[in-house]
Amino acid sequence: MSTKVKFYRSPDFEFIRDENGTPFFVYRTGKKVLTDSIGASIWKALPNTLEGIIDSFGKSLIVSSKLLNDYLHVLLYAGIVMTERNNQNEREKRYEVLFNRNSRNNDLSSIKNSSKENMLLEQETDEKSFIAKKDLSSNQKDFGELVSVIIVTHNGENYIRRCLCSIFNQNYHPIEIIVVDNASQDATVDLIRQDFPDCRLIILKKNRHYAGALNRGLKVARGKYFLLLNQDIELAPECITALQVKMKTTPQAGAVSPLMKFASLPWFINGLGNHIRNRNWGSDNFINCVDVGQFQELKELPSACFGAVFISREALNEVGRLDEGYSSFYEDVDWSFRCWYQGFRVVPAPEAVVYHEFGASYPEGRKLIFVVKNRLRLVLKLFHGRIRLGFLKNYIIEDVLNCFYFLKKKKFGSLGCYGLAYLWLGFQLPSIFWKRWKVMRSKIKEVTERDVLAKNPRYDPQLTSPVINVAVIRGYYRWCLSHKSDR
Repeated sequence: MSTKVKFYRSPDFEFIRDENGTPFFVYRTGKKVLTDSIGASIWKALPNTLEGIIDSFGKSLIVSSKLLNDYLHVLLYAGIVMTERNNQNEREKRYEVLFNRNSRNNDLSSIKNSSKENMLLEQETDEKSFIAKKDLSSNQKDFGELVSVIIVTHNGENYIRRCLCSIFNQNYHPIEIIVVDNASQDATVDLIRQDFPDCRLIILKKNRHYAGALNRGLKVARGKYFLLLNQDIELAPECITALQVKMKTTPQAGAVSPLMKFASLPWFINGLGNHIRNRNWGSDNFINCVDVGQFQELKELPSACFGAVFISREALNEVGRLDEGYSSFYEDVDWSFRCWYQGFRVVPAPEAVVYHEFGASYPEGRKLIFVVKNRLRLVLKLFHGRIRLGFLKNYIIEDVLNCFYFLKKKKFGSLGCYGLAYLWLGFQLPSIFWKRWKVMRSKIKEVTERDVLAKNPRYDPQLTSPVINVAVIRGYYRWCLSHKSDR
């Protein structure tokens, strides 16, 4: 980076210290990014050039100028600083224009009017599907291969409008939209019927959870490809195009994972696929990190996150639909392992961006029951030998220790969740072993769980919250920046 380039504070961020004196950068949504004295000093020195920032430290500079340069790079990629006043990150600017993050409700009429310049709409009376038709004067790309977008909703009136509007704005053609409603008790169904009548709406009288609802949508979908989405996801305009190109150009690709970012902190990563290890819970890959170009060499993922995933009909036919025994959580890991077992690949598409309202879908108590039960279900169903025993041993020990902790803290509700999870797992054991037999009978013998687990990210700092400080720069970002092809 040239020392002549001048840096400015982003108007979207402010700097604060909490009551303990801990420094934070705060985005306009209220989301915080933890920093340190170096980050605070850089912010204080702005606007300035790199050379001027280094001079502002004087003799108090406790890090090298090279590390300070890398620190500034990460702040730039994080949207906290910028190189020109009023010059927003281009992806964020486009996102702001389309979705107006300052508003909880998009103006549907304006979105439809602007979209008419790019597409013609045709309603199929027998399927009641939403099909985007290409206007010859537009920039819309016609691939000729139908993509079925399947969205699962449950009490999602606060999210589904923005999700559907973002699909409406895709530059890909043709698309059908299928919404599967999991017995919503709010105005979700009425909203879709009134404002999005061309979507195919499937209303379930009973909550079938995520796996069951997705299977219902997959059963009726007509596309060659399927984009599976949570209700609280929004797509960047070129997302489906990028996913389809990645799928078409990657040999044996069965699933493609977009780069999921936080809607409330849109420069920070929610995940690029996910993974499990023999300790702790499953995790989204690279959660709370900033995209600094570290994914250019990433070719494969152990698992796709089904909050937003692109899969092919060919893979679905071979792998099968989701295992509804999971209800929600870990069903995506299960499908991804089975995808690998059938000789397909799970690959990343960091150029395809989606935004996620993280934590908006499930109550904590119900989530705890699912994750406790389902990580054990996964291991019992898909793993073998020492790997299987090692996972089970560690998971059970962790569960026992957690139960003692909740007992000590008198958190009897959480303690009860563990009891319900193990009871539920016991009732499911016969079906688990039956499904295990069917999976092992059909899998390609050359592919094992060890092969899939070996694809877990090696350079994933596992941050529990967004952080930009010297420790993370040294431990993670310096390696990422040194491996960028454009540096």
